[in-house]
Amino acid sequence: MQRNNCGTVWVRVVLMFTEYQCCFCGQSIEPVGPDVGGLLYTTNIDRLPEKQHDQQLWCHARCLKQHVHPSVPLYVLDLVEATANEESE
Repeated sequence: MQRNNCGTVWVRVVLMFTEYQCCFCGQSIEPVGPDVGGLLYTTNIDRLPEKQHDQQLWCHARCLKQHVHPSVPLYVLDLVEATANEESE
């Protein structure tokens, strides 16, 4: 932060760009809905919290759909589609 002779404060704003990499395909993810999506992986889920560790992974919605077994419902993606359909009407 700098001040000029009049006492005005100058603030330098730097925009930060974050790039996300899909944990399934390895490609970068453009931040266009419903992407960027994240998965939270927790170890030792059936043990005490101090034995657990978390890691958040990023993925494309299409990659998640391709890799999750068809019997596993992905209701969050259904909600995104429903919302998009309502907005387009």
